Amino acid sequence: MKYGIYPLTCKKYEQTRVKTIMGTWAKDHLGVVTFLGDSHVATPEGVILQMNCMDPKDAHPQLTDNPYEDAPHKLFNAIRALADAEEDWFFFCDDDTYVKVSLLEEYIRKTESTFGKEHVAVWGNNMLGNYERDRSLVYPSGGAGYLVNRVTLQKVRPFLDTAEKSTPDAWGDVMLGFALRSAGISIIDDNVFFDLSFEDEWKEWQWSQGEINKTPAISYHYMTPEKMIALHKLMDNRPAWL
Repeated sequence: MKYGIYPLTCKKYEQTRVKTIMGTWAKDHLGVVTFLGDSHVATPEGVILQMNCMDPKDAHPQLTDNPYEDAPHKLFNAIRALADAEEDWFFFCDDDTYVKVSLLEEYIRKTESTFGKEHVAVWGNNMLGNYERDRSLVYPSGGAGYLVNRVTLQKVRPFLDTAEKSTPDAWGDVMLGFALRSAGISIIDDNVFFDLSFEDEWKEWQWSQGEINKTPAISYHYMTPEKMIALHKLMDNRPAWL
């Protein structure tokens, strides 16, 4: 099973979010975790730590003067490149996402066993109804993270060049949703990727007396470096909800 994890980031967060991820959940997975950033970074041995996703600079959507607004440009360039990569599976997320890699590996094995490697779909948190300008748009939460196979990347790639731009801000996951709609690709939501922090998952689990979030999430969103470090320490003495 060949897979990769691809957090989307930018130069602004290289010394904070990226550094924290590399010191917590990604530290034992060199070569599996590759950041989608502004420049190419590799170890002296040639292991790629970060892809330069700014090039080609003239690709859709166009670059802006705001690095945050350029996230869709980098995401789309990454998809264009990775569609020809050797991995079978790709997990895309943000740089404030915490990923339980062992659980993700189990999920990929289960998904591959159920669907095979060539079932065209996106496995993620379905954000239907959340995009204000088009409540009918189906798209996966980039913060919670989503899983795709190579065949799906290859199918959506031709539709990236004409994907509608989200407003008022440029959101990569929303724009991907437009491309998925054009390509006729659906989302499978198994409720395993959590779009909030681990603290929110714990609160829901506690308030429902274990009836909600029965299965620990594979990923969490809105994880500051401080929260990420705190959770990583907790994982050594894992509470029931983790």
